[in-house]
Amino acid sequence: MEELYRGSISKIEVLSGSDVLESASIAAKNLYNFARYCAVGFNRKLARSRGHSSLAGKLPKYPGAIGMQKALMDTDEYKILCDRVASYIIRGFDQSMRSWFSNLKSNPDSRPPRYSEKSPPLVFEAGYGRNAKYLGEQKWRLTALSGNNPNRHIVARIYLPPLTNPNRVESIKILASGQCAVSYRVRQRMATGNEVAGIDLGIQRIVTLAFQSGDSILYHGGELLAEQHYWNKRIADCKPSGWIGKGDTHNRKSERQLSYYHKQTARKKVMLRALADSIVDQCIAREVRTIVIGNLKGIRAGKDYGSEMNQKLHAWPFAKLTELITNKAEREGIKVESVSEKNTSKTCSICGFLNTASARHMRGELECRNCGNRIHADVNGAFNILKKYLRESLSALGVSGGLPVQPSPTRESGIGELRSQIQPTFIAKFDLRNTSVRITRIVAQSTAVAMQTSQFVGV
Repeated sequence: MEELYRGSISKIEVLSGSDVLESASIAAKNLYNFARYCAVGFNRKLARSRGHSSLAGKLPKYPGAIGMQKALMDTDEYKILCDRVASYIIRGFDQSMRSWFSNLKSNPDSRPPRYSEKSPPLVFEAGYGRNAKYLGEQKWRLTALSGNNPNRHIVARIYLPPLTNPNRVESIKILASGQCAVSYRVRQRMATGNEVAGIDLGIQRIVTLAFQSGDSILYHGGELLAEQHYWNKRIADCKPSGWIGKGDTHNRKSERQLSYYHKQTARKKVMLRALADSIVDQCIAREVRTIVIGNLKGIRAGKDYGSEMNQKLHAWPFAKLTELITNKAEREGIKVESVSEKNTSKTCSICGFLNTASARHMRGELECRNCGNRIHADVNGAFNILKKYLRESLSALGVSGGLPVQPSPTRESGIGELRSQIQPTFIAKFDLRNTSVRITRIVAQSTAVAMQTSQFVGV
């Protein structure tokens, strides 16, 4: 079995060494800010000496993570910390610098990393000869300071995810918020089948899942949107702490506001995890080995659909949902791929004809101008994503069963006509009472119509 790396936020309880943790946090912030001063401050002075007012659009002379570490190893800010902890702080600063370099290519006015007001994460590596040692009973000894300090260890109890073997923990990261992020290895199961499934992501209908058998499952996202809207209203009704009047936006959030934020985030996380688990479980039951998801990167850039639609678009958690599906699927041995969604909503998944936008009807239906079939728009998009992936990589995959069939017709719209009404085979909705997903079959497949429309099959 192959192994995958996973991470989770865990509860941490410091048993001893609170003063060591505080000293390490202060030293880590000082080291990060000193690295920033050396890398950015020096180049800013150099730019000004050459007559430039700022660093905008100019890549500074930057030695990289290894060069920064060598240059700072003899400084007091570096020496007070354990070498592994200090090394990860330099790496974190290096990532910030490289992110700035990347932004400069598209935005010459982007600013370099700022000085940190909080401590950067303290990272401890687990294993023999490293600075995180497991003591048993969920206790860990974390070495934060260098050997020059007589008291340099933190003893903490870390509550790992259920069924997580402490021997598989790779690293422990203490965040400035007091939380603990744990990275660990898990065994990857092997998928048994060779089928492929396509996923079309949406806002109201958050996921539509299409299988090669012709079946489809539509997951409604109305409950998730209602939850988000409810908590947004509750948060908006709260006044900030120390609020004076209209236009006062500089006060910090009140405790009630923060409580609503936490509840909103927790409910959203539970619902998305339940959704991802249901999707992968349905794929396992149908012996799916590859899941194909439409790529939505950049969908929000430069778009303005009005205040109401913009709020829904920016609250749309498609990236988080894709991440959860990927993590769950890879653990079960299912590969996750992505393809472009270009024209998947306008192309007829039965005959392959590219329709215009006017072919879309109310209630999310597409009526093909070529074959006359009426198809649920999200079902149509999911099958087009599936077909697009197979068209590009079928020969390399060795998929059993050949090309995918068209979505299964649900009922005829006319006697003797080559038309069919195609809706999802199953409907899935959230059950908010126990935060689970309930799947029900809504239509019976029509064999007669499937035979009538079989001539339109194509990839």
